[in-house]
Amino acid sequence: SLLAERWGGSIERLRGGARWSALGAALFVLFALSLLGLPPLPGFRSKYLVLGGLAAAAGPLTHAAMVVVLVATVIEGAYLLRVATNLYAAPTGSPAPAHRGVSLMAAALLGAVLIGAAVFIDPAWRTLEGIAAQTTDIDSHRRTVLGEAGS
Repeated sequence: SLLAERWGGSIERLRGGARWSALGAALFVLFALSLLGLPPLPGFRSKYLVLGGLAAAAGPLTHAAMVVVLVATVIEGAYLLRVATNLYAAPTGSPAPAHRGVSLMAAALLGAVLIGAAVFIDPAWRTLEGIAAQTTDIDSHRRTVLGEAGS
């Protein structure tokens, strides 16, 4: 990957990476934004559910956990956006070696799955909630499978 090939411990070594691998840099930004929880990407739903669950618990430790999650997101955002800024900055030094097509295509496939998940997450979520409700309905299970009357 672009990051692995250019990485040497310094974010500055990634400067201009988008010139050598526009698709790789764009995929990094897409994955970073999802990780940060930008709507409508799947990372948003994850953070929303975690923070919503912590808020519903309403205790001093859960409020502290919410603060930790939010502070970690800010720190994560500062770092990832700094990397993204360097990828799109004017290049310095020699270009990175070209990506292997397989690596870039695998990352592009994962990016397409991420975008597809953003589009289909709500219908999939509703379907999974329906399956969970059916799974926990013991009387319906007995009637369907065993032919017994519910208790």
